Amino acid sequence: MKDSPSSKLLFAKDVPRYREILNKFYANVRESPKVSDEDMNQIMLKMSKVRQHRNTVITISITINIVVVVFDDLLHLSITCLLIIFMLAR
Repeated sequence: MKDSPSSKLLFAKDVPRYREILNKFYANVRESPKVSDEDMNQIMLKMSKVRQHRNTVITISITINIVVVVFDDLLHLSITCLLIIFMLAR
């Protein structure tokens, strides 16, 4: 369907608009100031640290959720055991 003539006709009218958008984008890229390797390395290092921090926060959150679920299960199991012991003791 993607290569069908009707599909080509549907999107043909959009090609000039997208071409203009892309031309402007690449013109802006060409005109933007050059970034040195040192600056790029610093930017990448900063981004890496932010990502690392975010991953640590997510890992801690998941761990806390697991602990809460396990604790909840243990609590219910303990209550069930206590009820059984109480019933057997009667």
